[in-house]
Amino acid sequence: MKYEQVFENNPKGLFIRLKAKKPDENRVVLYKTLFDTGAEISGITQKVVDELGLKKVRDIEMRDASGHVINVPTYYVDIVIPTKPNEFSFHVEVPLAVSTQSEDILLGMNILSQCSFSLEKRENDYKLTLEIEAD
Repeated sequence: MKYEQVFENNPKGLFIRLKAKKPDENRVVLYKTLFDTGAEISGITQKVVDELGLKKVRDIEMRDASGHVINVPTYYVDIVIPTKPNEFSFHVEVPLAVSTQSEDILLGMNILSQCSFSLEKRENDYKLTLEIEAD
């Protein structure tokens, strides 16, 4: 399954639009998502938690970008990638994250490592391709 998106020349970040939903529910919401290969784990903002009505799973210790240890709650969420021909859903436990660039979801390596992805520099833009092997 494949997802592709074209970005303007010199993008300020790789922002894609992904859906998220509460596990075992059908309602999905579209969110601004930062594609971040520098993040070990994906995260969601309080906005996603509130809009989907997610329930806290547990608290975990994490290091923030400054290296400080912080306690953050985690939530189960289904992150839906609009691949062709069918959408692909990742059921993950993710921590609450603070938005740094107005994103609602941070797509980190815990999900990206399950995909093949490339960023192609073209004449006037960039093309991001994300491929997922279906079982």
